[in-house]
Amino acid sequence: MPENIIEFKNITKRFGGTTALDQVSFTAKKGEVTGLIGENGAGKSTLIKICGGVIEPNEGQVFYEGEEIKIESPRMAEKLGISIVHQELPICENMTVAQNIFLGPDIPGGKIFPDKKFMHKRTKELFSRLNIEIPVNKLVSKCSLGQKQMIIIAKSLARDANFVLMDEPTTALSPDEIDVLYDVLQRLTEEGISVLFVSHRLNEVIKVSDRICALKDGKYVGDISKDEATEDKLASMMVGRDVETISKKASVAKEDKILEVKNLNQEKIGLKDISFNLKKGEVLGFAGLQGAGRSELARTLIGNFKLDSGEIYLKGEKVDINSPKKAIEYGIGYLPEDRGNLGLFKKLDVKTNLCIANIDNLSNYYMVNNKKIRETTNKFKDQLDIKLRSISQNIDSLSGGNQQKVLLARWLSLQPEILILDEPTRGIDVGTKNEIRKLIIDLVEKGYSIIMISSEMTELLSIADRILVMSRGHITGEFTREEATEEKIMKAAVQETLL
Repeated sequence: MPENIIEFKNITKRFGGTTALDQVSFTAKKGEVTGLIGENGAGKSTLIKICGGVIEPNEGQVFYEGEEIKIESPRMAEKLGISIVHQELPICENMTVAQNIFLGPDIPGGKIFPDKKFMHKRTKELFSRLNIEIPVNKLVSKCSLGQKQMIIIAKSLARDANFVLMDEPTTALSPDEIDVLYDVLQRLTEEGISVLFVSHRLNEVIKVSDRICALKDGKYVGDISKDEATEDKLASMMVGRDVETISKKASVAKEDKILEVKNLNQEKIGLKDISFNLKKGEVLGFAGLQGAGRSELARTLIGNFKLDSGEIYLKGEKVDINSPKKAIEYGIGYLPEDRGNLGLFKKLDVKTNLCIANIDNLSNYYMVNNKKIRETTNKFKDQLDIKLRSISQNIDSLSGGNQQKVLLARWLSLQPEILILDEPTRGIDVGTKNEIRKLIIDLVEKGYSIIMISSEMTELLSIADRILVMSRGHITGEFTREEATEEKIMKAAVQETLL
């Protein structure tokens, strides 16, 4: 029997004049977790699409369980036993858990009279196999992101998958949900199922993978065993050089309050008695677990949600921020956690996405000044080193890191005094992460005041002057950079509040 579940030989894929994969050859072994790393644009997504039958390579051969094949469609990939757990989960929110698992052309009992009893029984068996507990009748819209991910994995097992590809599976999961995923990965490999694990979180790749492969600029760089791997080695493989890390700098004492929040309450989204201040020229970090209320607080500050009670002061003056437009007028910019749904205009081009918040200043009376828009876009393209073919290309064609830079440029073009950055480095590669972290430090030195929400504690410990911790809609801890440790932050993040 062949030892490899899949083997790629000299795979090349071109999109017009762009070569996404260039003579890539590598293997994933049976019953192992193979890690796949690379910067945004390295070719990881293209390789996953080839595995899933979404696209075909221009050149090269694919061998599956020892036999040369052409994966011509997603349906064919499914029949071969290939399943993909996408970063954006393809799931029907208005259906039950069991209905989602059996959704497809082969519904037990048929599409008109599906066999619900069998579906429920089989779903429970699949969940038992994975050691997870989710009510089979539960509406998927009521499930957490981690539960939705488990549903997709169970759906793979229901179709006898023997090769599961996971694309950034932990991006928005809580620590507890990540632990459940790790346990499921172990169970899959114990059953002989092979996994390709794609992630920007290098510590996770090392933890779960037996072997780690790297792509750079569409080329295969090489692989390294779990025992040899370190984050520094992997980062160097990805970017082709040693990655400069952000060193921990001493906090600078800052006194002038630019923003003050007093006794903020918003019952609908679970915010209770929030009080804090942001000082001029400070990075104020917000830590906490998924669902702690950090993003909800950010969206309240920019007027997405109306306060039930409480007060907001800017430079000592009480203000009523009742809409995002009002927040912009008060000099507040906001980079959302979900850039795909809350930040980007996916059908529009780069220059429009970058300039849209500043369109009034880039117009002459009621006519858009296209020359000013081009000049502004090119200015920030150069300043932030945004990699693109043309400022007129669709924003959706850019890598995640470059999309994030466009969103940052959108707000920098307005020159706000306060920037609220919600998970600014989530889902982007290690090289671009460091670029954005350095940019944040540079902005503070130029006088910006920044609220930074991040689930990466090492990031907050390196950048923030102070760190506030949230749990269940409350602020449960406050630390200066010198006081803060991962242990103190985690203890405050899991604190059971009495209010």
